[in-house]
Amino acid sequence: MSELRVGLIVNNDLVRSGRNMVISSQPDMRVVLEESDSQVAITRAPDYLVDVLVAAHSQHGFTGSGFVEKLSNALYASGNDASILVLAPFATDQARWEAIQSGAADLVGMEASGEEFLKRVRAIAKSDYVVDQKFVKSFGSAQPSVALSRELEAALQALTNDQRTQLSLALSGQSEHDIAKKFDVSKLRVRQLLDSLLII
Repeated sequence: MSELRVGLIVNNDLVRSGRNMVISSQPDMRVVLEESDSQVAITRAPDYLVDVLVAAHSQHGFTGSGFVEKLSNALYASGNDASILVLAPFATDQARWEAIQSGAADLVGMEASGEEFLKRVRAIAKSDYVVDQKFVKSFGSAQPSVALSRELEAALQALTNDQRTQLSLALSGQSEHDIAKKFDVSKLRVRQLLDSLLII
């Protein structure tokens, strides 16, 4: 098995060093990037050959999942296909949903055991990792339904056949990464399509 390259973007020194120790204890894993400054991380991370970036949910200068979204955009704009695992104080469904919507592959809570943390890193490193569809469907169905606005109806009518198919796949729970691969476009382009409809 080839070595998994992991990056740590965590501004809490104690948490970062603890996760580094857990990762470094594994013969098949190596920490190749450590960063405590979120702004520097957005600039540096895309230049590294890394399989999984473990990023703390809370970062200085960002609210909510803003950091994850900015990091994800920076990675894909540079052609870096590293996956992001968000490390959050608590693994709530809401936090997990927001992390995934922002471009992360998944979220793990700080309360998770070292074994569970390593299991999630290994799973995400696989290119075929997809969040459990039951979670996507159950959480997505809990979101309030909204009647279509005239602007949204017009935007949906203006979509190309490919864009309609991409939207349909996203609504069925497929990841942006898988949709992008299927249509040979960047993940950023798929996200821009979905975001353009969400803001209407």
